[in-house]
Order: sequence, then structure tokens, then C-alpha cells
Amino acid sequence: MTNSIIAGCLETIRHLLGKQVMAHWKPAGQRGPAVKLVLPTQPRIELAGECKTNIATRAQALHAVLQARAHVGKNAGIVILARWIPEAVAQELRQAGVDFADTLGNAYFRHPPHLHIDIRGKRPEARLAAEPGRIVEVGGLKICHLLLTRPQALKAPLRGIAEQANVALATAHKVMRELMLARLLLPGPGRERRLGDFRELVETFVRGYGLKLRPACLIGRYRHRGGQPQLVLDAVRKTLGDTPARWAVTGGMAAKRLTGHLEPDHVTLFVDEQAERKLKAEPMLPDQTGNLTLLRLFAETAIGQPVVRGVPLATPLLVYADLLNEGGPREVETAQMIHDKWIKPEGNLG
Repeated sequence: MTNSIIAGCLETIRHLLGKQVMAHWKPAGQRGPAVKLVLPTQPRIELAGECKTNIATRAQALHAVLQARAHVGKNAGIVILARWIPEAVAQELRQAGVDFADTLGNAYFRHPPHLHIDIRGKRPEARLAAEPGRIVEVGGLKICHLLLTRPQALKAPLRGIAEQANVALATAHKVMRELMLARLLLPGPGRERRLGDFRELVETFVRGYGLKLRPACLIGRYRHRGGQPQLVLDAVRKTLGDTPARWAVTGGMAAKRLTGHLEPDHVTLFVDEQAERKLKAEPMLPDQTGNLTLLRLFAETAIGQPVVRGVPLATPLLVYADLLNEGGPREVETAQMIHDKWIKPEGNLG
């Protein structure tokens, strides 16, 4: 599939820029960009290409950009290639200054004063089929998160995976089977399993988090009397600190503690039922622009390993996904730091 998409995008690019466009494909099994393009300008422009089957969300588009930059350097030229890039995603890429092309003929290349191409509005004749299966549903995303953040769960029996991910046993059975069929999981020694395409599994989670898992977890956004984010977090810690309630900070406030780089304008928390009841007993009102967002704690494994200055944090994977969901320039810049430290090494994201 990847090779056919690259070939279709290359046809789009050569139609616009001429047959002199050169492409160097990544050897099988080698890490790095899927293809390197050389555009026939003076001087010539070299781009590292990241290929995606579909890009459905802004967060996925931003993740693709960070993924490409991780392999070629922050200032290197990159191009995103896909079967189809919807206009909402294309606009995000334009704002990020990222070149792109799809197999339908949409393209954007801006390298002043040598090149400026912006072709938009081409859509598939028929609606693209939704991705089949349970991997991209809420239960499947919980399992993806578990396997990426607690890789030791790969050795657990199916019932243990279901319990840790907080899903039904039947759901775990179907999702694990689909992960194996998609080669996102591979058989290991004996009856063990091992991760297959780590990068694709991370992208699946990032895409599905904004579309399915986060909306399913959303309790609401509120205006807390604390005012400034740090004061809100101090009040939350005072309310929940000496209780058995389970909670964790995600998004910008968690990123601030992981990187020291961001000053967020609100607080986002994963909370269990007890934490939710206690916080809702505080004087605060629903407000779509409020300073406190509550998300339902979908599993114990959403709480990460680091506890920074008495504050439990969500897993780096969740913090990263929430930053991309926010999508502001500072959030994306901070997401790059988290990507390079926790995701690029393909290690434990918990």
C-alpha cells in the first residue's frame, strides 16, 4: 500500500514539476523517511517524505510532521504524502510550512523565491471507507495505550490484558487478533507476543485518541475559582492529595513538568469517580472556555510513572496526544520535545 501511495503522489508531483523530479526509496527494513525527493529547481530542493495511508485529523497531521522531523532534523525539508489529504488537514500543514501531495492531485510546495504551488479542492469521487475493526474504537485504543506504555503486558494472558486495559475479555480477544493480523503485534517466543510496527501503533493511537477515546472520556470543562492554572492545580492537589482518589494531570500542565517549556492557560485532569465527585463539590461552573477540563480515567495505566513535585502525571503518550489535540504552536513545539525523548527511542511510553 505504501509503495502505491508514494507512486501516486510522485505522479502528482511530476505532473506539476516535470519528470526531472528524482525519488530515492527507503530500503526495506531501514529506518527513516519512506522516500527522499529531489526537486529540479536552482538550487535543487531536497525533501524527506513521510507516507501515510490516510490523514484524518489535525493531530495525526502534526504527528506525521514531528515523526518526519525526528529522522531528518528540525530544519530539514519534509513532504507528507498520502492517498488523500482533506482540506482541514491540508490547512494545518500549510500553516506549519510543510509541503504535501496526495494521489488525487492536491499539492503544496512553497520555497520562495524558487517555487510556490498550491493545488487544492480535489476530492475522491466516492467516500473513503471507514477503517474496519475494533483497533480504532475505544476498547482497541485502550489496549493500544496499554501495550505501548506497559510493554510487559505483552507477556500477560488475555484476561490480564483485558483487566489492565479495563475492557471486556471478548473485546480484548478481538482487538489482539486484529493487531496480529495488521502485524502491529508479532508472535514471540512460545506464546508471547512482541510489538511489530511501533511507529504505526503510535500513530493509530494518536489518530484515534482525538477521534474516539478523548471524546468518550470527556466529563466537561469548568471555570474553577482558582483562576490561574497553577493555582487551580494547587487547589486540586489540596482537595485530592490526602484521599484514595486516583487522578493524573495531562496536556499542557503535565508537559510543563516533563519539559519545563510550556505555560498553559488551563488544567486538564484524568479523574476517577471519587476524584470527580470531590472536585464537582468545589465552587465551579460548566464553561466551554474554562480553566479546568475533567476526563474520565479510562484505566489505571493512564497514570504514568513520574510523580513530579507531588503531582501525578498521565503517561507521556497521553500528554503527547493531548498536546497535539490542542494543536497550538507552543503545544506542538513541546510535543516535539516529548516525541524526541519518549517516542522516537521506541521505548516505554509510560
